[in-house]
Amino acid sequence: MSKLQSFLLVGLILTSTFSSACPVQWNVKIHYNQVIFTEAQNMTALLPGTVYVESVPSCRPNAIGFVLRGKNQLELNKGLSSLQAELITHDKRPLSYISNQGFVLPLSNAKSTKFWIRVPNARISAPGLYTSQIQAKLLDATTDKKADKKNIPIKLNIQAFALIKVSDSSQKASIKGVYELDLGELKSHSSHNIPVEVISNSSTNVLIKSKNTNHLVNTSNQKSRIPYQLFANNKSIQGKGHTIQLSGSPDSISFSRLLLEFKLGNIQFASAGQYKDTVVIEVRAN
Repeated sequence: MSKLQSFLLVGLILTSTFSSACPVQWNVKIHYNQVIFTEAQNMTALLPGTVYVESVPSCRPNAIGFVLRGKNQLELNKGLSSLQAELITHDKRPLSYISNQGFVLPLSNAKSTKFWIRVPNARISAPGLYTSQIQAKLLDATTDKKADKKNIPIKLNIQAFALIKVSDSSQKASIKGVYELDLGELKSHSSHNIPVEVISNSSTNVLIKSKNTNHLVNTSNQKSRIPYQLFANNKSIQGKGHTIQLSGSPDSISFSRLLLEFKLGNIQFASAGQYKDTVVIEVRAN
């Protein structure tokens, strides 16, 4: 009986020694304060993430697997709205999917390995907080044994936004834009039309006003002025300007068009020279 007790004691000691010699501490963090929106590539959102792993070299896992709730496509949801997303490496390559392991991110030899969550078209989607959850697990180099798992919440807050494009102008600005447009050679009783496109993911207020209260001013003689009429979608713009309200779609991006029209009266007695005015277009998303 004493021999049996001795054998059991040795077995417990060996098991304890093996376990303490191979500790692995790890975590996955999404850096929500470092989200990047790219205006190229359909205004994609990039959420940076980092996998932190500390272990002795002989016990270090070679990869981490991300499991997406039984799906092969990552989705961020807000009510009935959803955004498609994908997991990519730090150098922007898609992660490979392996059955029973999920989307596999190879781990570097350093304590941290960076990756991205890419969300195409995010910036032009309906505003609000989109959320999801992925499950992360460490993968052993040689076995497929059951490993420690962590649930990682994913969230992306899309702000209301608006931007404008003016015909014949390469300039573009979000929230607020100021444009100087060339009307060409001025002639009596002529009119000039300039299309303006408003792109938004919410309802929008557009304020249009003339800096010189609807007057073209001679650049060489400030006292020489030519009055003109300014219209936006056939509504007269005078004095402090006029605000036009545009309704946005609750589920998608909206494209609204405004037509600015400049009308001149009789200018045959105006002094020769170059004339200029600045029309201010302010776009505010609600």
